[in-house]
Amino acid sequence: MSLTIVCFECKRVVGVKAGGDGVTHTICGKCLRKSLQPIILREQAREQQEGRGSWPCYMTPTCIIDPDRQLVHCTQKDCSFFPICTRLNPGPEDLVELQARLAKRNPTVHYTQAPPEENPIPR
Repeated sequence: MSLTIVCFECKRVVGVKAGGDGVTHTICGKCLRKSLQPIILREQAREQQEGRGSWPCYMTPTCIIDPDRQLVHCTQKDCSFFPICTRLNPGPEDLVELQARLAKRNPTVHYTQAPPEENPIPR
């Protein structure tokens, strides 16, 4: 018996787990990156307007993707989103660095926990 793990967006099988039975769903790294694109591009534009970071470039044709090494080549090392932008499948360590960069950008917002209902995520 095995449990098949399928991306609910692209329907691609992303894994198989022993000991289960049937199908479960997740979102693969590629679909997650694609779904985050409009949000990150908006935030990159905000950084550019504030004189920090560079142009909005997340997942645009300016990105050079190296699928063999699972990397995206980017020269904008000061961008807040650099840790996740440069990985096709960001891991927990990349998210920790992203949280640190976002906290440095806006120290009044706690990015490691969900905001209370009356204090929505800043836009």
